[in-house]
Amino acid sequence: MTLYNSPDASLTYNSLLDTLHLSYNAAHLSGSFGEAYHRALEEMLAQNVDKLLVDLKRNAPPTDEADALLQP
Repeated sequence: MTLYNSPDASLTYNSLLDTLHLSYNAAHLSGSFGEAYHRALEEMLAQNVDKLLVDLKRNAPPTDEADALLQP
């Protein structure tokens, strides 16, 4: 069940696992992450859910520095 949705974030509830899932996709953290995270905490209290899975995805091309870290 979807509890919150924005262009950058979504908050869903999985009743089988009794878990909230906060997914955030953006090039950088912004106020929208804070809003989505705050909403997740409110839902945890309101729904009496003990688990929150936070999934952060960075939508940006890798930098040269990141490429160097992956080399053997």
